[in-house]
Amino acid sequence: MARALASAGVALLLASCQSATQPGPRPGLETVTVALRHVPTGTAMIRYDAAARAASVRVVMVGLDPNPGRSHPIHIHSGQCGERGPVLYSMGSVEPNEKGAVDKTLQLSGVRIPIPGSAYIDVHAGPGVETASGARSIACGNIAGGTSEASATLGAIPASRGPGYEVSGTATLRLDRRDRTLSVTVEVAGLVPGSRHAVHVHTGQCESEGPVRYGLPDLVADAEGHATASRAFSAVTDIAYGAWYVAVHEGPSISPALPSPLPSSATGSSPASPSPSPEAPPAPDISTQAGFTPVACADLPARPTPATAPTATSPAAAQPPAPTASPAAAAPTPTLTHFP
Repeated sequence: MARALASAGVALLLASCQSATQPGPRPGLETVTVALRHVPTGTAMIRYDAAARAASVRVVMVGLDPNPGRSHPIHIHSGQCGERGPVLYSMGSVEPNEKGAVDKTLQLSGVRIPIPGSAYIDVHAGPGVETASGARSIACGNIAGGTSEASATLGAIPASRGPGYEVSGTATLRLDRRDRTLSVTVEVAGLVPGSRHAVHVHTGQCESEGPVRYGLPDLVADAEGHATASRAFSAVTDIAYGAWYVAVHEGPSISPALPSPLPSSATGSSPASPSPSPEAPPAPDISTQAGFTPVACADLPARPTPATAPTATSPAAAQPPAPTASPAAAAPTPTLTHFP
């Protein structure tokens, strides 16, 4: 009996020691993970005038380059978005406002009514289409409709066109209130192997863009088109829910060999760069229109309330899912974790 009691006491002591070495989540940690989606997006509404052999096309888009003087050529091509069909009609260009949005009606003349066969609308990086970077498609939509009206939903270009068109992934922001440190990690798939992409936390939203708040090291895609960038920022006391967004840009930072320009409160370093890939020709940096154009974006949701915010039971719950090449695999809704 004494031996049994002694064994039970040892077991209780060991269990106590184990629990003491496995503490729960540290108070003051807060994590939000959001899914990156393709930008820019929008719609095109076509109205035909059969008697005049003309058409008007109202283009409404968000997520374009918001810098002054930008313009994006738009064409109607023969075929479908997953193809590279010949140009049927040149529609001119659209010019985004300071928030990266467009609402413009373009006029076409000498149009066959309706547009014959299958056709799609392509929005190009611009400002011209003479170079490969300027001609690159940034949004596409197949035209569907009748003899008086038609429309196209403008969005991601199918991956059948090649790598770099269907970019997806996650962005995770982790705030340590005790240390006043914000850690940001962005994981992306679907990039051109070997390509570099600037990535920032901006003030605003994907549909109403604003200035850079925090810059991360450039994303550098591996042979599979995957990339990860992380950085920690000091002297941060809060996450601006509903007022920040994360954007991945088409081109690299102005000095791609160095981390992106950061506020003086930022800390961290750029990860080692992979060997250049023959699939990734030099890309214009973000000082240019073709380079700054966003390719993926994620809004931070509205600030959660205690009644709706889920509580994680272990630190592992705060880890973002691994990105995949399919947008459907990305987190469909923001995941919020609070350790008050």
